[in-house]
Amino acid sequence: MHNDCEKNYRYSHSRSGVTRTGCVVLMAICLLLIALILPAIQQSRKAARRSSCKNNLKGLGLALQNYHDTFDGFPPGCAGPHFSPPEKQWSYAPFLHPWLASLSLPQAQLNLSWDDPEQRPYKDQMGPLRQWRDFNCPSDPRSFEIYDQPHTSYIGLTGLDADSGSLPRDDPKAGFWAYEQQTTFDEITDGTANTLALIESMRDTGCWLSCGTPTLRSLELKNMPYVAYDGADGQFGSGHTGGCQAVRADGSVTFVSSKIAPNVFQALSTIAGGEELPEH
Repeated sequence: MHNDCEKNYRYSHSRSGVTRTGCVVLMAICLLLIALILPAIQQSRKAARRSSCKNNLKGLGLALQNYHDTFDGFPPGCAGPHFSPPEKQWSYAPFLHPWLASLSLPQAQLNLSWDDPEQRPYKDQMGPLRQWRDFNCPSDPRSFEIYDQPHTSYIGLTGLDADSGSLPRDDPKAGFWAYEQQTTFDEITDGTANTLALIESMRDTGCWLSCGTPTLRSLELKNMPYVAYDGADGQFGSGHTGGCQAVRADGSVTFVSSKIAPNVFQALSTIAGGEELPEH
């Protein structure tokens, strides 16, 4: 009897040891799988956000083309009450809404600033606008709202140096967008595939209804780097790895590397600079 009890104890103890060892092995396998799977999940999410951002830009690029087909020119970068600061004028964005199916906007009173108190019918739409993501990159870590207004992740290029938004369309420093001026295909003598219209930025953007710095920007030639990513400081950039996305004047979307040569980015920022571009 004593021998049987001793055997049972040894058997039970042996089984208990095997179970603990199995648990340890199982936990090690699970941790290894998690370590292998998590980076893949993170990369998948990054790819999905980048794809969503690209779709946003494709939609804006197509809307720009449709606007040009309808009005024989692209929308002005700023429109509204003359002699007002650009930030009080309307941006290009409201002009695109007929070709952006996600939201229908009421008619704005362009003789008043976009944030004028009399714009009540328009301002009443600001609630839905806060949920409108066409102008917001999913990889942009900032809050969608800035100063209680919906902000944009996409910036229009006015050309080289601070006064480029006011330059004539044939000036070699002029870019795609201009204050109270339209740009046409014929004026883009550098070629529509060699000219950037919109590009991502996580610096100093604001409400996409407002013109000026919230939605338009010139390239500051001495302010390096031109393009950054993952929150690094740069004139333009995104939360995507390696650079940011942009819309060309032909409506196509391209990825701009943070390693782009400064002279190439400068050439892409103008419509009639006459530069010869390498493959990019």
